[in-house]
Formats: sequence, structure tokens, C-alpha cells
Amino acid sequence: MPQTSEEPQVFGRGDYRVAMHDLREAGLVPGSMAYVMGRRADLNNKHRLIFLPVFATGDGACYDGKGNAAVVLDAQDLWNLNPDSKLKSSALPLAPERLEELRRGDKVLYILKKEVKIINRSGYVKEKGSGRYVPASDSVEKFWNFVARGKVNVDDYARMVGEESRSDNIMEISFDTDSYNSPIMRAWIVGAVGGNWRSDAAGDLSLDYDARLAAANSESAGGAPQISHEATETIKAHTPQDVEKAKESTAKLRKASDLGVVQLEIVQSLEDLLRKL
Repeated sequence: MPQTSEEPQVFGRGDYRVAMHDLREAGLVPGSMAYVMGRRADLNNKHRLIFLPVFATGDGACYDGKGNAAVVLDAQDLWNLNPDSKLKSSALPLAPERLEELRRGDKVLYILKKEVKIINRSGYVKEKGSGRYVPASDSVEKFWNFVARGKVNVDDYARMVGEESRSDNIMEISFDTDSYNSPIMRAWIVGAVGGNWRSDAAGDLSLDYDARLAAANSESAGGAPQISHEATETIKAHTPQDVEKAKESTAKLRKASDLGVVQLEIVQSLEDLLRKL
């Protein structure tokens, strides 16, 4: 993956359908889970903003309504969404035959109900003695290796996330465990990194909820595309004045936390990130 010091372009002026439509209208493709992970690994802490947002991706999370799930890389069904796309339970409804077609694809990891239960709410854990972050199970390791597509060294990524977070448990995976009468698809999101944020992966995004999509400019980039310089919204670099204002706001939050109005853990996370800017 080419090294670059630039921030990704971001679409996020509305819900997932709107963001996806705007991104595609601009001739771009949505960043995948591998893309977000790879950008964070490439930037190597030089640009903090790539670590902070929770990014929605173009990878799909499918559920058959019976407890089985599937990870769909570069889910074209999601890529084709527009503001008028009809949803069911805030998800994209799928015909049973479409789900079966997806299952037969080579960019799909099908996960049976019993394995979903093993993976759900688990991730990488800090090993006693060595201090290394290791997968909680073979199923967890299989999941992260699949979404990384061989383009990101998952062990190195876990070490980076562990260093940035304050938790012995990171990169937790969560599925939509609700019951449905027919198949649906949601989008995978990749959580922020730093403080209490641990780069968790969630496959339960509501598609009518505000979302931030990192944009790429090549459909042939295989999940780790180059950055486009054209998009409707750009994450801009911070200035010293921005940092000072953020510190002032965080100080006010600290006072609020002393009164029990704001959770102390949130304030501590912000303070940790500000010290690294």
C-alpha cells in the first residue's frame, strides 16, 4: 500500500444512503474496512484525525433472519443506494435468492449462527506476560484477516490500536442479533482509535443514520485505494488555535465531570488525544 501523509476525503452530509449517493456521483468508491485500517497504519500517528472518526464502510453485513451472518466485501447492494432507497428496520431488505447469490461469491465470509455467538462481543485481548494483543478465538482471527484482505498486517494493527487505547480488550466485533422475517444487509463500521476507543467493528449500522464514508478514487484498488483530492467534505488539518480552543472546551467538560454531568472516561479520552496533537 503506498505511503502517504494526506488525510482521506469524507462524505457525510446525511444518512448512509445520502453519503453513498454523493460519493458515487462524484465518481468515487467507499473505503472498505481494510482501507480504513490501512490508512491508519500508513499514517503512523502523523495525522490524528484519521484515528478519531467512526467510519462507515462499503463492506456489507448480511443477516438471514435465522442467526446466520455474512461479511460482504465491497457490497454492491450498498454501493447502489440512493436517498430514495427503501429500508426495512433501517436496513436494506434482500430477496432470499440475492442472499444465496452473495453466499456463493468469493468476497463473502459466511458465518453460521453458532460461530456468530462465539465472535459477537469479542476481539483481541492483551496477553498476560508478553503484553501482546492476540485474538480471543480462531473465529475472531478469521474475521479480521478476512476484512483486512491481506493488505494490512492485523497483528501490527492490533499492536498500534493497543498502544493508542487504554484497554486490554480491543477490536471487538459486534453483530446485529435481532430477529428478522427475511434477509437484510447493513454496513460495517470501524470505530475510532485512542483513549477508550478501540477500533471496534460493528455490523449493525442503521442505514438511515448519519454516517461518515471515507472516499477512494479507484474501483480496482482492492480495498486499499488511493485517496481522491476531490470530494464534498475534507477533514482539514488542525491549527494551534484549534488545539487551544479544544483544550479550553475540554477543561469545561472536566469541571462538568466533577459535578457528575459528563462521564469522566469521556473527558480523559479527549485529554489523552489532545496531549498527542
